[in-house]
Parts: sequence; C-alpha cells; structure tokens
Amino acid sequence: MPISSIADLIRTHGAECGGQPALTADGRTVTFAQLDARSNQVAQALAGEGIGAGDRVAYLDANAAQYYELLFGGAKLGAVNVAVSWRLAPVEIAAIIADAQASVLIVGAAFAATVETVEAELPGVKKIIVVGGSTGHEVRPEVGHEARHEARHQDYDEWVAAAPALDPGLRAKPDDVRIQLYTSGTTGLPKGVMLTEHNLLSLLRMAGETLDLGPGSVNLVAMPLFHISGSGYSLSGFHAGCHTVLLREAHPDAILRAVAEHGVTNLFAVPAVLRTMLGVPGIAELDLSSLRTIAYGASPISLDVLVRAIETFRCDFVQVYGLSETAGTVTMLTPEDHRRALDAAGTGVGGTAEPGAVGAGGTAEAAGTAAPPGSAGAAGRLRSAGRAVPGARVRIVPPHTGAEAAPGEVGEIWIHSPQNTPGYWNNPRETAALLEDGWLRTGDVGYLDEDGYLFIHDRVKDMIITGAENVYPAEVENVLMSHPDIADVAVIGVPSERWGETVKAVVVAEAGRTPTTADVVSFARARLAAYKCPTSIDLVDALPRNAAGKVLKRELRNPYWSGRARSVS
Repeated sequence: MPISSIADLIRTHGAECGGQPALTADGRTVTFAQLDARSNQVAQALAGEGIGAGDRVAYLDANAAQYYELLFGGAKLGAVNVAVSWRLAPVEIAAIIADAQASVLIVGAAFAATVETVEAELPGVKKIIVVGGSTGHEVRPEVGHEARHEARHQDYDEWVAAAPALDPGLRAKPDDVRIQLYTSGTTGLPKGVMLTEHNLLSLLRMAGETLDLGPGSVNLVAMPLFHISGSGYSLSGFHAGCHTVLLREAHPDAILRAVAEHGVTNLFAVPAVLRTMLGVPGIAELDLSSLRTIAYGASPISLDVLVRAIETFRCDFVQVYGLSETAGTVTMLTPEDHRRALDAAGTGVGGTAEPGAVGAGGTAEAAGTAAPPGSAGAAGRLRSAGRAVPGARVRIVPPHTGAEAAPGEVGEIWIHSPQNTPGYWNNPRETAALLEDGWLRTGDVGYLDEDGYLFIHDRVKDMIITGAENVYPAEVENVLMSHPDIADVAVIGVPSERWGETVKAVVVAEAGRTPTTADVVSFARARLAAYKCPTSIDLVDALPRNAAGKVLKRELRNPYWSGRARSVS
C-alpha cells in the first residue's frame, strides 16, 4: 500500500509490519499495529469533541507517545496538529493556542497548572484533556519541577478508552495542512508555519533516501517535538519503518544510555548536545557500536568537537540545514563530504588541524562561516551546509540587485522545494514577505561555491553595520571558537557613538579559564579585518538558547538597545 499521507503512514505500517516495534517511550514499547489502533481511538475521541477537517488541536507537553497518537489520530480526521513549546512563559503559551484557534487542548500533567493560570485567556478552547490527569499529582523531574493540579479536566487515557478503535477513513489531499509549528520568536512574534501533507511527505521520502533510515533502524528522537528537528526527524523514521526511541528531553547522559540499551543506529543532535555528550563520565565504558549515522545542525560545530565525536562514536556524520518553513532539511553535507574534508584538513580523524568552527546546519537562525569565495576546497567545505537535497534548489539573491548571484557572491538564501510552506496561518502580510514565485526567502545570508555548496554567513537581521562596513557575526564567532579559553560565543552589535554599531563578543569561558578583552581582541585581529573584531567582551555562564539550540541574540542585544532606534528584533 503506497504511503500518500501521514494517516496512511501508520495505516500502512500497521497492516504490513504490525508486529514490529514502532515506538519506545517512558519504558513502554508499542507495535505499529497497536499505535495504529490507538490512533483510531484518538480520532474517534476527537470526532466526539466536534473536531473535523482543518480544525486545530493543541498539544502541550514534553516528548511523549501521546504526541504521535494525536498526530496520527488527528490526521485520520483531517485535523491539524499544533504542538506548543512548554518552555515558553504562560502568556506566550496562551497567545499561541489562541492564535491557532484550537478548540481542544491536550496537556501533560506537568503543565496543567500552567494552563490553569491562563485558562481565562483561552475562550476558544472548549475541552482540556490532561495526560495523567486522573492522579491530580504527578512528578516530572525531567522537566524541572513537580506538577500539582486539581483533577478537574478529563484524563487522557479515560478519554481515549471510551472511544472505539475505528478508522474514520478520511483520505487526505496533498494540500491539506497537517502540522502547524510556531516559529521560535528569535526574529519577533511567533508565527504559525503551516505544513501540508505534500510538504511532509516530500521531506520523509527524501530523508529515507539520504539519512540511512530503514526498517532495521533504531532511531533515537530527543529534540523537542514542537520543533521541526524533533517532529520532522522522527516522522522520517516512522515513514521508513524504524523503531523510534523517544526521550522526554535531550539530556546527554540519557541519550548515551538509550543508545547502549536499545542499540540505536541513528540520531539527531544539535552541536551543543554533542559537545556535552562527549564529556559525560563513563562514556568510554558504554557500548555505542550500534550507531551508524548521527545527523547534526541548528548551529556551528567546532572542528575539535566534530573530530572528537567521530573518534568517539565511529559512525557517519551528516550535517543538515533547513527551516520550519521548509519542513526541515533542504541542504546536506553528506558522510562522504565529511570524509573528504577531514582528510583534506589533515586531521586523520585524529584532530591535528587547528580547532575552528565549522558547518552551519539546522534552522533559519543557524549560521556557519563562509570561506573566501573560490578558496574553500575540500577541507573548507566542512564550513559549508552542503548541497541541495533531491528536489530542492538554492539560489543567492543580493538585496541590492534582486538578481541571482554568481558563485561566491553573497546575498540572501532563497529555497525552491516541494517542502516549502504555503505560508503563515492567518498572516498574509508575513506570507507575502516570505514567498515569491515558488521561492522562499530564508532570511539567511550566504553564498554558493562553484560546485553548489552553500556557505552561510548569518541572519539578515543579525548583520552588524559598523561605519559603512557589514560584519556577519557567524564569521567572527567561528574564529573566536578556535580560542582555547572560549567554550561558546555569540557576537552582537551594540551602540557606538562613533560607528553607529560596534562588535561585542558574549563569551562562555572554558572551565578554569578567564579570557580578557585584550586577549580576545588580539586573537581576533590576527585572523580578521580590524573592523570585524570585537571591541569588548561580556563573560557569561551560558548563552540563552531556544529549544532547537539556537542562540537568542535578541535577548543579548536588548539591554544595549533599549530605548534606541535600532529595529532588529
């Protein structure tokens, strides 16, 4: 049976490989047939609440099996899944649920009290169902707090159990919206990114061909399901018939234990998580030999971390770049690209080259550094985000010309792909600014080399204009990441009476180190033009990041620009 929709995905696997394990979460494993039947019950339960085609159903919880029950069950009715970030403030959560016009909200017990504080702001929500709601008290240490709530909303399991396991039988159309993801807000107010059946199936088919996923794979999912790096990546595994191992959160020690316990073959992690995984005590004693492919993205990775990861995990590495608006991956640096580049860099996968930041990957806010046009070579391509995946095209459009750029010329990155969103929910103005003649403006700045490898400079809004010169923070960050005293860094523009803006580095020091402004500036000046170098640094314990691992530069800039005219959000 061909898979032509998200609902058909679970129907097909339920019928053809029903006895195979589909999902392991919270210590429990269910087969494809069990998940198919359970999603039928959820579909009927939703129908009983008046949910039909095009209606939004909101989900607020850390990663859990119920997400897939709701996604597949809702898909069988034609409903749209809206997973909401539980890391947001209550007022932000309420704003997203209200914007989505969801009439049913499924919430984990750990977050029921949060919902109750803003329930008055959700007049459109007619039904709130609590996962674990029958207990009235549930401990969720993995999400950082103990949850207490009154059991005044219906319990999820009781709600599902009362419904028959009958498939409603609705057949989806390619243009039907199936998932609505809200942007992280790194560039302003969150917007509802609509992803259709066609968008998602295009992603899943491509991922199955390029990420080494198949029926024998065990795919670990730890990134949040309210983000495309969690939902899109995990659905790629389901589509390929994988056994998915789901973690509540991306805790490095839990990831390593899960790899050893379940024989995980594939996983996706952001570079910050990979780096922390390498420092987990006892990692050398764990059996990680099952790993075949690790995908990474969302932010730059240092050459040192990449080489140590390859030495430690002894598997293929794939870097990916994409956006929520493109349903995920649209360019990829393949395992073969990694091997050629590391050989050319002289690492021998042993790390003899000077550590520096490489790669871009991930989502709209991701950024790698660009090598000088025409000089990248095989080694330099570790700094690239790879080439367009099958079905996608990339072009560079300099804002001052509006025409397609030549190789090596910097401009905004535009994407043409069957994965491109049809637009933002109820937001025609932002949709018009995003899309043009089938092309999607990413808001990222970069260039293509002569062989089509994409090098990402930065976000358009993160660019610093100091005097009359443009500075791309990612280029500066990637140089500073090779400083031995710097563990993490973000570069921002701050006010300058002389230049309008000047460059500041916000630095997380390596343990036991205290880099000084003079040292950092001197280090940068030996490697960069003077106008690109920081004029000051701030030392912080950690950089603010969203759930996808992207640095929230707006939070770093705000204290310096409060009350001033700069319009970067």
